Amino acid sequence: MPGPKRKIYRGGYQGNHPEQMEYILDSSGTLPGHLLSVNSDEEFIKAAQGAYIYIANAPPCMDALTYEYEVGETAFGYVPRSRDVYLVRAVAGLTCAKDAPLYSNAAGQVTATDPGSAQVVGYSHFEITVATAANDLIDMRIR
Repeated sequence: MPGPKRKIYRGGYQGNHPEQMEYILDSSGTLPGHLLSVNSDEEFIKAAQGAYIYIANAPPCMDALTYEYEVGETAFGYVPRSRDVYLVRAVAGLTCAKDAPLYSNAAGQVTATDPGSAQVVGYSHFEITVATAANDLIDMRIR
């Protein structure tokens, strides 16, 4: 997992940063890098399979990687753009090859195991040879 991990969006400072959306959060334990979706009440929840995803980002002036959102708080989520690279939260035990497809689970994490009819949300930007712990950050390239 090359490179220091200091921010969720892995693009350079010279380019335009992706758009962010703000919604009230309806999921406890949400960290920057979790995959989010919007429910029928117009609130962020941890992304379910097949939903349009956003990538949780920390509020301005907060620690970019460790801030933990509370239910009812205004959360920020990147609107992912094709080919951009983001740090995302992984399931425990994830190992995969470079460019392996990644899927969303119901906890807002990525997994390399196809849960059936789920859509690919991105691809592993680097080979992951050491099994991840739950909520480890990995680099994912958006499909």
